Amino acid sequence: MKGPAFSKVVIVALLLFVSFSLTAQESGGFRLGLQMSSDSYAGILVLTPFLEAAAKLQVVQTDEGDTLADILVFGGHAGVLFTPFGDTTSLSLGAELRNGVSTGEAEYAEYVDAGVRLGVNYYLGDHCLLTGLLYPVWISTRETEGLDDWELTATFAKAGVAVSLLF
Repeated sequence: MKGPAFSKVVIVALLLFVSFSLTAQESGGFRLGLQMSSDSYAGILVLTPFLEAAAKLQVVQTDEGDTLADILVFGGHAGVLFTPFGDTTSLSLGAELRNGVSTGEAEYAEYVDAGVRLGVNYYLGDHCLLTGLLYPVWISTRETEGLDDWELTATFAKAGVAVSLLF
């Protein structure tokens, strides 16, 4: 997604996010937190009784031959929460989308990661949440500006862990 299409998706997601958040806040179930994940992303997590969402950020620096590629990757995830096992454990079903922006010498025309996101959330107390993640399908696309080298990578069964500090 480029330009206006990506902006429209972000605006719609933010509007849905705000409407869900306001509904949850009235019921007293709105929680904010800071999340760190095993794939080195940091973000702000929002939990309601039926929805989780996060805005994430990562800075990547790689050495690609004779150039350094500094990339600022931003994105987020959203998922529906199910609590079949009581208040301490919840299951999440959703999606994650990430977009990279070049800040170094290498210019990316496209740097997108996306996948289905399955999570198991376990509360370690009132202010700590441990999340086990499974991405059954993970898609990555890369295209370097001017080199005409577009690539698509599909990964199956990618996993991760995240820790959140809730306020």
